[in-house]
Amino acid sequence: GHKLLDVAAALATLLQGGEPLFLTPERAPARREATAGGELNELGDYLIVRQSNAHAWSEVWLDGQGWVRVDPTAVIPPDRVLTTIDSTRFRTTDITTDSNTNLTLITRGLLKLQHGWDALNNGWNQWVLGFDRDRQSKLLQALGLKDLTWHRLITLMMILLFSSLGLIALFLLLRRPQQKDPVLRLYQTFCRKLERSGIVRRPEEGPRDFALRVAACRADLADQVEAITALYESLRYGKDAANALQGELKRRVAEFRA
Repeated sequence: GHKLLDVAAALATLLQGGEPLFLTPERAPARREATAGGELNELGDYLIVRQSNAHAWSEVWLDGQGWVRVDPTAVIPPDRVLTTIDSTRFRTTDITTDSNTNLTLITRGLLKLQHGWDALNNGWNQWVLGFDRDRQSKLLQALGLKDLTWHRLITLMMILLFSSLGLIALFLLLRRPQQKDPVLRLYQTFCRKLERSGIVRRPEEGPRDFALRVAACRADLADQVEAITALYESLRYGKDAANALQGELKRRVAEFRA
């Protein structure tokens, strides 16, 4: 069915385009005319022209009559050229007094949905698929970057890219979850007290090794450090961590003085 229509449309175009050539040998001025109706999309403020709205024909100049239409296809009624059915029905979505063009509420709703979808497709075609160099230049001019060269544009894009990455990294750092383990916080407080006395825990040093090194450096702190380390290991790595032990660890860390 579609192939047959395509062949018919091609034949009509061939006849319409070639007819002025047949009229020219008769020394009669001839010209080709075309028109297209359409459907007004009020949401996008543009006219939708479909294939069924378009038509072309030939005109010949006859003495005493002027330009006379000569249509070899004669498929479309003459009144269809000036006023199409589609443009009459869908010129507006407002209710009219004419019973032939009166649109029901459901019809208007469906029409608006159709126009909305068509407006989205048209916007995609205009601003995404059709975002060529001219549109890019106009956008840069609107942003006050009229004299921006491509080299400067690439530099600006790189600056914006790295600035965005820096802001994202800063945001992630600021949103880094705080340590919620109260036992670990107590042990870190204990380590900071030792740091103030000049004994700093090494990154690779475990709690037990650190306690042995502190005892070797400060024999007077050996008992306290051993007690705090034992409580921490029990609460941190033991299977049965009692709340009473956590309270005891908190008390000993608070009383610890290096």
